[in-house]
Amino acid sequence: MDSDVRPARRRLKAEDRRQQIVETAFAMVAEKGFEGLRTRDVAARVGINSATLHHYFPTKEALVEGVAAHLEDRYRRGRAPERAADEDAPAALRRLRLEFADVTFFWREDPRTWAVSRELMLRAPRDEAVAALVTRLNERWCAGVERVLAEGRDAGVFRAGLDPSAAALAVVGALWGSIVLTHPTQERFAAVCREIEAGLTGEKK
Repeated sequence: MDSDVRPARRRLKAEDRRQQIVETAFAMVAEKGFEGLRTRDVAARVGINSATLHHYFPTKEALVEGVAAHLEDRYRRGRAPERAADEDAPAALRRLRLEFADVTFFWREDPRTWAVSRELMLRAPRDEAVAALVTRLNERWCAGVERVLAEGRDAGVFRAGLDPSAAALAVVGALWGSIVLTHPTQERFAAVCREIEAGLTGEKK
């Protein structure tokens, strides 16, 4: 069996091996946090020796940066499907609800993404490279929400006096904080989303 496995490992392309290492480290961070991440354990789980791993990631810090970049890629590629129930809603409202659905998607369907996100938030104050990536992720998220809110305000979907930039920060903060800080039920999170929507549209209770 070993003679069959080893040649396959040697034939693995460099970029595929690097991706395999990163995905393994990502899973381990989700399980144990960054404090429990050991490069030798990653190497063992991948099935390579530590010297081979260090060829791709010379230090643990480099591996952490690889995990952070992998997280960014997961957020960029993963989106929740649009709901048929929203087909008749204005475009800006559909896009806002898709933001809510995306958060729910990662929270419920891919909890490792949230676990690694929390770990990166905790590590950012001690790691400039991670801090820069976390800042980029947050800025990109806020910018996307801001565009939705600006277009919705101009289309008369959201309140006329809405400040899209400030409101985007409030929306992102409320979505992130409600999950990371309070761990709500799915029903409770849906209620949070309804309150956000009501505040943006000026809907009266």
